[in-house]
Amino acid sequence: MLDNLSLILFIGGAGYAAWRWRQSANLMSLIMVGVIPLTTVLQTNAIYRGPLGTVPFIAYLTAIPLALAWSNAHRARPLLRPLVYGGVAAMIAVIGYVNVHAYFSDWAKNPVFPWVYAQQISAASEYIESLPEKPYIYFYSGRWSFNYETRQYLAPNARGEDRSKEFGKRQDIEVDRSRDVMFVLLPGYLDNIDAIRGRYPGGQLYEERDGRELLFIAYRLKPRQAMVP
Repeated sequence: MLDNLSLILFIGGAGYAAWRWRQSANLMSLIMVGVIPLTTVLQTNAIYRGPLGTVPFIAYLTAIPLALAWSNAHRARPLLRPLVYGGVAAMIAVIGYVNVHAYFSDWAKNPVFPWVYAQQISAASEYIESLPEKPYIYFYSGRWSFNYETRQYLAPNARGEDRSKEFGKRQDIEVDRSRDVMFVLLPGYLDNIDAIRGRYPGGQLYEERDGRELLFIAYRLKPRQAMVP
């Protein structure tokens, strides 16, 4: 989680906080850095999201050596004071650059990035929300439930149900044709589109890709009474 410079500062700050543990901020930060990562052990979902709660406390401990150097710079010889102030500012600038570059360049190109940021369900939810009419959704996904937070946030007005074996009470492709419905297929169930189109021909097919990767498939069926013979 930390670049090399931040790691060195964090170790120094944690050591100082342990020495001055009676100060509430120091004790709280040490406890939180130790306790919050346990969320990755005690749950099976959001293992990346949980440890992010440690960031404010890690930042506090990392800042301690810089704060001590800055606040005590006035005690140094006059010729050394600008070096101390400049050194602190330079380290903050380096840490800022390294982290911004790592996030927007290295991390963005990492194949884990779409997985962590739930690209497939995000794209599907945005598509569902963009529809002027809100069809009833039959949701198939091997990773996410229809009630997953990302869908609830990006498509709060959507109505639907899970049909995956992982989350649904039913796993068939039977639908209520008396209303506007749409199958939404995510990885794990993309191949189901052939069976669905074979059972319900004439629907509206939509696919969204990121490069060569197929993110999701949507297949919409209008109500029977609205269909032209």
